[in-house]
Amino acid sequence: MKKETEDIKDVITNETGVEKEVKEDAHSSAPLVPSGCLLLNLACSDRASGAWRQGRMVNIIGDSSSGKSLLTLSSLAEICADPAFDDYRLIYDDAEHALDFDVGKLFGYDLAERLEPPEKDSDGNPVYSETTHHFQAHIMKFLDEGKPFIYVLDSFDALGSVEEVELTKKENKAIEQGKVLPGSYGADKAKHSSRLLRTIVAALEKTKSFLIVISQTRDNISPMTFAQKTRAGGKALKFYASHEIWLAVKEKLKKTVAGKDYQIGVNIKAKVSKNKLTGKLREVEFPIFYSYGIDDIGAALEWLLQTDAITKSKQTLEIAELGLSGTKSAIIDKILEDSDLYFKFLDFVELQWRNVEEKLEIKRPPKFKRRKR
Repeated sequence: MKKETEDIKDVITNETGVEKEVKEDAHSSAPLVPSGCLLLNLACSDRASGAWRQGRMVNIIGDSSSGKSLLTLSSLAEICADPAFDDYRLIYDDAEHALDFDVGKLFGYDLAERLEPPEKDSDGNPVYSETTHHFQAHIMKFLDEGKPFIYVLDSFDALGSVEEVELTKKENKAIEQGKVLPGSYGADKAKHSSRLLRTIVAALEKTKSFLIVISQTRDNISPMTFAQKTRAGGKALKFYASHEIWLAVKEKLKKTVAGKDYQIGVNIKAKVSKNKLTGKLREVEFPIFYSYGIDDIGAALEWLLQTDAITKSKQTLEIAELGLSGTKSAIIDKILEDSDLYFKFLDFVELQWRNVEEKLEIKRPPKFKRRKR
């Protein structure tokens, strides 16, 4: 499948006259971990195939109902479709105890079969992390096994600390005695988080494993300004993450049935606020439908229209390079029904993205070229 995609890319490159391809170093020859959204892949890596390097940690931050868990499950679904990750264990640490999606229906039954909790009790019930120390024990167990895995922590904010657990016990005892016990929360968690993440990030590289940490904002994010709110974990999450991605709801998506409006999804704005792969900070938008998931092809078509890479006449879209013509919905159906066309479309979008990125480059001779005195 990968070779087929490379051949398609060569054909489109010749037809569209793209001058160059991004040079890859030895590390980048490994497949990238997909984000679950085509435009977000490009925002993170300049590539349609994936967003993040293996052996790293990323932090996805957002408001309640901004698609954090859904995006992450979409990422895992894409991973299931890539043979390069067939040997990976897929661990979902539902610390919030709120994963109620029909995983098989929305993200594929392959993922439903492969998804596992970090631990099971003697009765076979899932056991999730309750404190940062529990999380440490869980992920270190997988790291010690020496086999590759993808680990999702949903969410970091749901984790308590040993200090909090002990203080809660003391408070309950004080309440029973009719007393009030003052105390402080969070200091132990932030301190332990820094040491824990430093240890984890250093170990992930050895097995090419990957960690996704989801964080919940304290207050809603403005999709216009992306004013960053507080989150748990202190500065450690930002420091050790290779990518930091903020999600915000831009607008609600509605459909009218029998004269009544129903909300069917949300339009999400994503901001890459830290990027150690390309160094670029980009923003993209994509819709999430409750009954479908992320409409990444629809989002890509909208982006292509905004950048004048394709044309539109009334309700008809034209993608001459791919021989596509029709309404947005019809084109999406054609792309999804044809595997070859699907990969051609991904490569086409990537090439158009690189065309835009190339226009943003500073056109000068190399600053640090070798000089002879």
